[in-house]
Amino acid sequence: MELHKEQLATAWHLVERGSRAAGIDGITVDLFKGIAREQIRQLYRQMRQEQYVARPAKGFYLPKKSGGRRLIGIPTVRDRP
Repeated sequence: MELHKEQLATAWHLVERGSRAAGIDGITVDLFKGIAREQIRQLYRQMRQEQYVARPAKGFYLPKKSGGRRLIGIPTVRDRP
């Protein structure tokens, strides 16, 4: 599959409309806006060179109605699909 920068830009616009929560790096969607263009260039370069590695997700447990807990993972803004 061929990757185009426009695809990453489109994906960013979808992420921008989604969850505002920060990932493990503390970068929120609002902060990412200021560096989005450069980050998209870096992601594109890393993906083309097959060097892209997702960062760890921020995890926390959410109680379930039925008892127990459910693990929730929040990826960094940069790594969101």
